[in-house]
Amino acid sequence: MTGRAVSEGYEQRLWDELNLLLAGAVPVDATPAEADDAVARALTVPLTEISDLYERIKRLALTERGYLRERMEEDNSVTGARRRIEGTPD
Repeated sequence: MTGRAVSEGYEQRLWDELNLLLAGAVPVDATPAEADDAVARALTVPLTEISDLYERIKRLALTERGYLRERMEEDNSVTGARRRIEGTPD
C-alpha cells in the first residue's frame, strides 16, 4: 500500500485550527516578545486543546511528507516557539 495516511486538506485544517487557537492565547496588547512567550506557553501546557493539537501536528509532520512538514520547517510563530522550547538555534 502506498500513499499518504492523511489528506493535505486535513493537515491544512489542523494547522489553521492550531493558529486560531494560538491567536486566542495571545493578549491583544502583547508586545512581540510577550506574544512569543504566550505561544510557547500555550504549546507546552499539558493536556490542553492547544498542546494536544500541537503534539498531533508534530507527529504527523514527522511521519508524513506534506503540508504540515513544510509548515514545521518554515519560519513562523509555531516553529519559533518550538525552537525556544527545545533550545535549538533559529
